[in-house]
Amino acid sequence: MMNQNSQNLLSSLFSAQDSIIYPFLEQSPSPWDLFALLAPLFKEDSEVFSSKFPFVHWKDKEKIFTGKDVIIEPGVLIEGPCYIGDRVRIGHGATIRAGSFLAPGAYIGHCSEITRSIFFEGAKAPHFNYVGDSIIGTNVNLGSHAVLANLRLDHKDVRLLWDDALISTGKRKFGSLVGDHSAIGAGSVLNPGTIVMPGGKIPPLTVQKGCI
Repeated sequence: MMNQNSQNLLSSLFSAQDSIIYPFLEQSPSPWDLFALLAPLFKEDSEVFSSKFPFVHWKDKEKIFTGKDVIIEPGVLIEGPCYIGDRVRIGHGATIRAGSFLAPGAYIGHCSEITRSIFFEGAKAPHFNYVGDSIIGTNVNLGSHAVLANLRLDHKDVRLLWDDALISTGKRKFGSLVGDHSAIGAGSVLNPGTIVMPGGKIPPLTVQKGCI
């Protein structure tokens, strides 16, 4: 449950009102509730499972939605339920785990793994990235080998620092919230519960936590 100090968290980080996700932001009482609200958008697009992508591995394909002008390179694994919007590109060897939502124009590159995460329009994880249980804002770019971790070493519930208050997510697995137009440097690690404010610049080869 979110406290009084944190009710504007989502709107402070993600402001693109033309986003396909934006209507759900207004309904969601917390970032972790947003995933469930998007679930009705996951549905089969039978065209995608024809010969169009013969070298892609599909799991639970009846729960996968794929939009128009999508590019999926060989060797990709995609697990349903998930949503792949218009003009999404997924590079060779990438893995899209169940529960992920890729808005139009998102780019998941070579050998990146996306687990139960939301990518806004134009967000990119282009090179050897791991993104777990996170929300990535509009036009965010993750540098090569940047990792958004989603599990504490002690396996306790993940907490967020927002408005000088600690908020418990009540979840053992939760990653980062990366605001619109941010850039995460190559080789950086964002610890579970990290918040990056819009336009933030995370230096390469650093370890981050808290609200930045």
